[in-house]
Amino acid sequence: MTDNSYEKDGEIDLSELFTTLWCHKLWIALVTSLFIFCSGYYSLTSTKHFTAVAVFEIEQNNSNSLNIPGEFGALASLAGLSGVTSSNSEALLERILEREFILKVSQSLSLQEDPFFQTYQPNSRDPIWKAAIKKVIGWEKSDADEQYIIDSTIQESYLDYVQTSQTSAGAIEISVTHEDPKLAAGYANQIMKLVRQTVETEEEKSKEMRLSYLAETLADALQDMEIAQKNIKNFTLENSAAAQENFIVGSLQLDSLRLERSEAEEFLLVLKTLRELVGLGDLDINAYKALRARAPLVDDLDFRRIMGMSETISSWSWPTLDTIESVRETLSDRISRLDVDIANIEESAISYAASAEDQAKLLRDAKIAEATFTVLTEQVKSQTLVAGFKPESFTVFAYATPPLTPSSPKRNLILALGAVLGIFAGSTLSLINGMRRGVFYTRSSILSAAQAAVSLKANSLRRPARLPASKLPDALELRSVSVLDEAQVNVADKPIVYVANSGGKPSASQLGRLMAIRSFQSGRNVLLFDLGPQSSKKGDEKSTKDVAGIAINASDETFDQAQSLRGSVFFTSVNFEKQMAALIEAYDQIFFCSDDATSNAGLMAIKSFNPALILLTRLRKTKKANIQKIKSIYPISILFHD
Repeated sequence: MTDNSYEKDGEIDLSELFTTLWCHKLWIALVTSLFIFCSGYYSLTSTKHFTAVAVFEIEQNNSNSLNIPGEFGALASLAGLSGVTSSNSEALLERILEREFILKVSQSLSLQEDPFFQTYQPNSRDPIWKAAIKKVIGWEKSDADEQYIIDSTIQESYLDYVQTSQTSAGAIEISVTHEDPKLAAGYANQIMKLVRQTVETEEEKSKEMRLSYLAETLADALQDMEIAQKNIKNFTLENSAAAQENFIVGSLQLDSLRLERSEAEEFLLVLKTLRELVGLGDLDINAYKALRARAPLVDDLDFRRIMGMSETISSWSWPTLDTIESVRETLSDRISRLDVDIANIEESAISYAASAEDQAKLLRDAKIAEATFTVLTEQVKSQTLVAGFKPESFTVFAYATPPLTPSSPKRNLILALGAVLGIFAGSTLSLINGMRRGVFYTRSSILSAAQAAVSLKANSLRRPARLPASKLPDALELRSVSVLDEAQVNVADKPIVYVANSGGKPSASQLGRLMAIRSFQSGRNVLLFDLGPQSSKKGDEKSTKDVAGIAINASDETFDQAQSLRGSVFFTSVNFEKQMAALIEAYDQIFFCSDDATSNAGLMAIKSFNPALILLTRLRKTKKANIQKIKSIYPISILFHD
């Protein structure tokens, strides 16, 4: 059967990869077991650490802000007073991990005497090798103060072994890790106690500072209120207390005078029209209608009273020119007087407006000062009462207790990690070994590399290949071997067949013997060249003949077989061409068999005779370099694989 599914160069053959790993499964299992053993030994012998946890909560009250009653909220807004928010849990968590708090904890818990936290040894000396390395790289010893180095060492250990976090409900969690479970629990509880003392101390200081601030602010507010009230009193003495009312009265008078002046001007316009009509002299009913159309004010009651006419609209009498002139002069005089009055009132209104503005500003300042004073007075009363009340704002949810099991090392995790690393290391070494050996691990990779015209399975040939030469003819006549027949069909037209072995089974000698017998049974005169160390067997010899100087064991029942020719000498002989021509003329088909996978001298010598190349391969035995070398010499005709 022919396999044409060849892989492209440069692609990764996953089946080859996984098959390589599977073939090295025992090696991978050994390496993995070694890693698991080492990780288990490490988890059993490494120092055990215990972690104790304390959980507490600090209520977030508004003690640091101004407690303003609801009814004074508007006054507080008017006064511009606002509260100051208190510190939150995040700030407290950060403070617990700061240097100042760590040194306070170190002093309280005597961490300097604990070798777990204080690992600095000022009198220690480095080993000779370590001192030599430091000298080579120019490492200089730090000249910092010894106490500073100790504090820095404690700080580093504290940050490594003391962890703080906030739970989902807002509580604070402190965890301390130590070699001694009792010390771990004691340290966690002591740190929680120091946090509580720190919070309470700061709250007391905050209350004192708040009361002091409120007292000072209240005194300033009282002084501001007194100054505002004094300014109002001085303004009242220096100016009218009714400046705003006078300004309103003046504004009303000014509006009234302006209205009268506007009315007088309108009357003057009507008199002008009336004078033009009277001057024309045509005073009939049509002239009156024209006058009413141009100046509807002729029917106004005030205008008629000024003109001395009847107030009845239906009665109309035309005035004389003297009357019109007299009324005009009167209205002009009135307008002049109104202008004088309006100017006087406008001047007074401007003065009253300035006074009213100053008065409003002083009143506004006084109200703000009074509001501030009132709010602060209430706040001082409230804070004074609150200062004496100390609610419990620190709630402990769980005190730290000595843990029963260590928190580290995590044995299951270490074992799992060791197994993973072992599998990875074993797989890596297996792949490296597979690359180093350079053999094939899958049948598809062999077929792809060989690219033979025909590929056949060699499994069915192994059993008959082990039979003695005397029994082979009868066995092959009684038993049909399909792959042998298929191979014989493909090389039937080839006078020379070269059988090479690259780690396969059966051997090239055995396969050549089988094919020679099958060819002989087909009626051919066959010669077998076995280039191996044992090329002939005396039991099979009947007679010897010479062909072109070559001694050949002749056989009447099966194929002829050449005696040991030391192949390299035969192929390099000066008579090689003549001998090969004589052999081809004497025999119908010649089989060359070579089990030496490292030597291809015979193939190189006979490739000019256009032989059929048969190659035996086997998984995990056939080397990739051999296949490439053989292909570079001559193409493979038939490939036998397992």
